[in-house]
Amino acid sequence: MRTIKVLGQRSWRLKSDKVLAYVTRLGGMIGPVTYRLNGREVSPYPVAPWAEEKVPEGTPALLQALRGDFFCMPFGYDARTYRGERHPIHGECAHGAWRFEGLQRDAGRSTLRLSFATRIRRGLITKEVTLRPGHTAIYQRHIISGMRGPMSYGYHAMLKFPPGEGSGRIAVSRCLFGQTWPTPFDDPAAGGYSSLKVAARFTSIRKVPLANGGRADLSLYPARPDLRMV
Repeated sequence: MRTIKVLGQRSWRLKSDKVLAYVTRLGGMIGPVTYRLNGREVSPYPVAPWAEEKVPEGTPALLQALRGDFFCMPFGYDARTYRGERHPIHGECAHGAWRFEGLQRDAGRSTLRLSFATRIRRGLITKEVTLRPGHTAIYQRHIISGMRGPMSYGYHAMLKFPPGEGSGRIAVSRCLFGQTWPTPFDDPAAGGYSSLKVAARFTSIRKVPLANGGRADLSLYPARPDLRMV
């Protein structure tokens, strides 16, 4: 299956009666995506505004392709070496080129299958992206094989909502454990502020602790100006 260039990145195209999605070869990122909902089209996944611009030399591949949603292994970043391993931010798979393994079609269902061979901790990641007829959803699965040891995984989903009260609503499965960033995320001296409490734990995105007391409902967008304190 050939790739086509979409907003600066070679990508695979996946289509159903309800969804048109692209998956980048670099980083395996899903985006842009268009959903057909009740006679209108919605594209909730953002693409970095510099996607088709020449970026400065040394810009991480992750930032060059940045869009939509991508798989992280490990999620996050630590400048320290762990058991002889030093991973780039969000892992090799977010920076390297994925390999096409096949496109399966069955009863209207389409599954794009890609793979990525890791080197820092040798193993294989198999990515499956599926569209189903009549479904306004994208289904993903990642299979990790050939490696051992603790690892943090994550899906790095980014959403773009239009302005206006109540323009977005986020629903997730039951939260077993949630935590805000363990250190100050922004530096006020540089003009950056975070309204959430540092290293706060929570069990619902509807009640996330605020730095100045109270809790914010992060299931609704926008969360400002009142932060939906509850």
